[in-house]
Amino acid sequence: THKNGWIARQQISAGAIGITCAKPGEAEVFAAAGVDDIRIAYPLSPTYASRVLSLMDGVRLSTIVDDLGVAQA
Repeated sequence: THKNGWIARQQISAGAIGITCAKPGEAEVFAAAGVDDIRIAYPLSPTYASRVLSLMDGVRLSTIVDDLGVAQA
C-alpha cells in the first residue's frame, strides 16, 4: 500500500470514496495532503485518542474495533 498524498488524490479523482490506512500517523499524512475521507483499518489503542480526535476536526474518519473493551476505552 502506498503512503502518498498525490496518489491518494488521484485515486479519489478517479472515483475512490476515500483512502484506507493502517495507523493514525498515516491518516495524519493523508489529511495534510487534503484527503478528507479516511478509514484506519486496524483497531486503535486508546493511547491514540487525542490524535484521532484531532483528525476528526478536519476529516471524515472511520475505524474498526475487534474487542468491546477497546471500543469502550
